[in-house]
Amino acid sequence: METLVKQGHFLKLSKYEQTDATWQGYIYNLPRGTMKWILNASIDTLPTKVNLRLWGKVTNDKCFCGSRQTLNHILNCCNVSLDQGRYTYRHDNILQYISGCLDKDRFTCFIDLEGQQTPAGGTLPPQLIVTNCKPDIVIIDKKKKTVSIFELTVPGETRLKIAHKLKDDKYQHFASDIHTYSAAVIAFEIGSHTGFINSENKLSLNKLHKFCKKDIKLNCFKKNISSIAVLSSYFIFTCR
Repeated sequence: METLVKQGHFLKLSKYEQTDATWQGYIYNLPRGTMKWILNASIDTLPTKVNLRLWGKVTNDKCFCGSRQTLNHILNCCNVSLDQGRYTYRHDNILQYISGCLDKDRFTCFIDLEGQQTPAGGTLPPQLIVTNCKPDIVIIDKKKKTVSIFELTVPGETRLKIAHKLKDDKYQHFASDIHTYSAAVIAFEIGSHTGFINSENKLSLNKLHKFCKKDIKLNCFKKNISSIAVLSSYFIFTCR
């Protein structure tokens, strides 16, 4: 089965299930329709136009934007969906959850969401650095004189490492450009098709979790982020 294009993905799903307790924990608690969607997404057997054409149901496999309508195109690459804010919707759903978990009594937090930015409109205070860049999450610990910059991406599972490198290259310069505080830049990614979190991103979420309220459990924190990602993708797919 490993040599087969679609069915081979199912073996990866089985591997994730056996080795990732967080992924295993949330996937079986999702509604039946969502669970079915995840399984079909994992082996690329959802009714995208590419698959419908393969199955002889339609003659045209094009999306409304003119590109071939694959699953990855629907969830990550459609210019029309991008312009309509569908991918921002998924991204911001995760940010909203993380924002509610952060301990804002102990830390100064700026998030790239309406009403949670700096007075200047960004996420990096101008007293730290003047920039047009707006990282997703900036957490300042005034006692320890540290600033932690987190950047979220929700790519397809096959592009987790590529997306990480792109964001890391974009924001890593802040680690050396900020002089008054000790700065760290952490890019992290959540898989858009199944909500999968690889081992590198688990470490990143562990670092983010240290800034959360004390009653927020780490496994629950990661499980909820995965669930929000996949439920948002499910919504994006059903509205295609």
